[in-house]
Amino acid sequence: MREERTSYNIRSRRRRRIRRQKMAAAWTLAFFLFSGLFVFGITARASVPAQKGQKYFTSVLVMPGDTLSSIAARYADGHYASREAYIEEVCETNHIRNRDSIDAGAYLIVPYYGSGREDNR
Repeated sequence: MREERTSYNIRSRRRRRIRRQKMAAAWTLAFFLFSGLFVFGITARASVPAQKGQKYFTSVLVMPGDTLSSIAARYADGHYASREAYIEEVCETNHIRNRDSIDAGAYLIVPYYGSGREDNR
């Protein structure tokens, strides 16, 4: 009887020790995972250039005589490397293949940057 009890106690202690080791390993893994994500978030945020304003989209009615270049002159600002880069984004957004074929009366979706909702163009 005493041998059974001693054997049971040994097995019980061994199970508790294994359970503690597994929990310690899980907590260690979680710690390193979250600290790695934290460090990655800080370095990723630091590498992104600071831009003022938030990107919005608006619908623009194409008037007679409008071109993509004239629309870019109204809406493109310092957030784009060039006016050509802005026109490229407008073409991709509106699925325009031929840049010379925008029709008066059509609507285009164009991006712009603003500081908040009150900056609706």
